[in-house]
Amino acid sequence: MINTTIPTRNNLVNSQSQVQGTVSVSNESLNDIVNSAQVRAALQQFRDEDVERLLVGQLSNELTITRGSTISAYEYSAHELAINTVISRQNEGLLLNEDSEKLLARLDQSAADIKNAYSKTSAILADLGKLGSNQKSFLASSEQRVERAMGSYTEAIYRHDNEDEDKNRFSVSVKTQEGDTITIRFSSAQGNDEEAMQTVDKFNLAYEVEGDLSEDEHAALTKILSGIGELADDFFSSDQRPEYISPFTYANSTNNLNIDFLSDFDSQLLAGFDLSFSTSGDSSGNFNSNNLDLSYEFDQVAEAQKLALDYEVGMKQTTFTVDMSVFGQQDDQQLKNYVDSMEKSFEGSNKIEKKDDKSDSRIAMDERYQQHTSADFSMFKSAFSNMSSQANRYSQLETLAAQKFNNGRELVSNLTKQMITSDPRYVDSANKNNQLGAGISKLADFNAEFNSTVGIVAYSTNVNMSQSTSTVSSKGYQGVTQEKNLESSSVKKYGGERVERENKQNYTINTAIEGNRVVGLDQHHKASSEVKNYEYIIDDKKGLTLALTKHDIMQSSDESKIRLIEGLWLEKSSNMKNKASAEMLLDGYRPKGIKQQQHYAHQQLAKLIGDLSPYIDDQKAIDKLDGKLNSINEFMIKNKGLR
Repeated sequence: MINTTIPTRNNLVNSQSQVQGTVSVSNESLNDIVNSAQVRAALQQFRDEDVERLLVGQLSNELTITRGSTISAYEYSAHELAINTVISRQNEGLLLNEDSEKLLARLDQSAADIKNAYSKTSAILADLGKLGSNQKSFLASSEQRVERAMGSYTEAIYRHDNEDEDKNRFSVSVKTQEGDTITIRFSSAQGNDEEAMQTVDKFNLAYEVEGDLSEDEHAALTKILSGIGELADDFFSSDQRPEYISPFTYANSTNNLNIDFLSDFDSQLLAGFDLSFSTSGDSSGNFNSNNLDLSYEFDQVAEAQKLALDYEVGMKQTTFTVDMSVFGQQDDQQLKNYVDSMEKSFEGSNKIEKKDDKSDSRIAMDERYQQHTSADFSMFKSAFSNMSSQANRYSQLETLAAQKFNNGRELVSNLTKQMITSDPRYVDSANKNNQLGAGISKLADFNAEFNSTVGIVAYSTNVNMSQSTSTVSSKGYQGVTQEKNLESSSVKKYGGERVERENKQNYTINTAIEGNRVVGLDQHHKASSEVKNYEYIIDDKKGLTLALTKHDIMQSSDESKIRLIEGLWLEKSSNMKNKASAEMLLDGYRPKGIKQQQHYAHQQLAKLIGDLSPYIDDQKAIDKLDGKLNSINEFMIKNKGLR
């Protein structure tokens, strides 16, 4: 072991910078560090042997055995010491006749202790100013060897656990619109497939009813249970064993669970369902967790449908919700715009940067996280699309098809689309970069959110999208105001580095229709993206600090207001773009300056198209024109105020 005095570690401080307005990119935390009087001496690097000895010492401190022979830390390399100690811990549990649950708990604790030892080693080296790229690479390589060994060992224990006790959990209930409840009976058994030379799971499914089902209800139930059964087959299949994607963190390996059976849900007869699957018994938040909870409700009285999913595999947890109106119409282009926007936002949040200073193992970790999370994201997109279709089918029912809400939305949507895409006078400056899609969407209003997290803060992704619509009729005008929002964010943490990404997009449209003509059309589109990079730096005041070392911001805003009065076209438009960045220049871990860049552009345009000759020297005609303009503006303000 290395005999040295370790300085007390200061609390980590997440420094942040902000852009005020559209001009300033000042970064006080960066300037404070750069302007400090002294920084620590230049880094001196340890050899691999020195790092190994320090790591072995930390593993010895973290991994203790209370029974049986003691393992000498000097007999093994770091990764060998870790695995041998884990095995000894498990053997200790066997000597104490511990059951499977306690043995798995031991394994969980061992993995946490090992991870802690590697983290402490990295922190100690950083505190001493000796954590360079070579040391990071050595620690990552060692930890990967432990990871691979732990994977196969955990798999064996997991299967042994299932052989001792069947821990599969399955529950499903379905409710009809009449109030009847259908509960599912489920049984499972395990045996051996001699040809495949592996343990297999076998399942039986049946249901019983509390109440009386009509023939139509029975047919609707059978159809939805068929889809749930296929989902259960996928979930409980033998290849659903977890796979590592980062140190001591599992994710689902290959299966993309299919929830397209939602498209077969008969909302006229069925009110919803709840299901819960698990192959890990009551365990949660550990390496062997494999749980799926899914609920769907179609409430005709509240005129709303809601879906919620919680999917946990190992230490990877995915949740998403979709709250949506039961009223909406088919709008293929708008649905495509939303799905495309979700995909672009998701990909942007999980951008993989293959730079020279990024290790192959880190790039591989990024790619595997994106692969596994993409499978869950596909379920989210499928749920959104199927629920939109549900709203369309419900809206087409004979008893509902004549509702003013749908017919009014369709009229305004078609007229504004015609103007935006066909009118030669219209310059579509506000929508060139609008991923959400210009114009009024006929889809049901919704609020949808997707979240995925691996580990505590190692990886996380969030995508949120919403649409809200209001309608109003007043003084001979009919109007629709609609707002669409898309937000996404992600966090990636690699040892002493952290990357945060955030993207936002908003599109608002406000309309006024008189008869079968558009007389007022306001559009506003805003977009922004932000990337923050954090790294450990050292200064004489704060010591070891996780500081913001790079901050990139891009903002844009486009606005257009159009009025059509007595053959005259009046339009005001504006657009703004702002790009700013601030970067701390480093010499190793020593701050030596700040580099700032900014570009800002803004322009406004006003135009009038039409024949003005009838208004020359005709004050009454001008007053009439002003009165008409004021009445349209008043209606637009009132309509917008209803949001």
